[in-house]
Amino acid sequence: LFLFRLDQAHNMEPQPSRSMGGGPSSPSFAAPNPFRGQTVLHVPGPLFDVDLRLFNMQGRVVRVERHQQWPSEKSWQAPRSLPAGTYYVELRHRSGAHYIRLQIMP
Repeated sequence: LFLFRLDQAHNMEPQPSRSMGGGPSSPSFAAPNPFRGQTVLHVPGPLFDVDLRLFNMQGRVVRVERHQQWPSEKSWQAPRSLPAGTYYVELRHRSGAHYIRLQIMP
């Protein structure tokens, strides 16, 4: 696994990480994952003033959402326009950020 490190210009560099959020033993994860359409994002929460950004594997932001509150478990619907593949979701909040690798199936 690797984690994308974002600099101030929002460029992404892959960084080794064990906290990417690949499964239930991680502090942040999605289940089911891989998934079609909808999954549940799990984070240590609740979180407040959350900016969700979804990145494709090229590091481009393909979705942005703003949430006043994010509970510890929240159902999330992938946009139908997204092709199948691997994505990274960033949940940036008041005191930091959580990153979760998502695998969207066809």
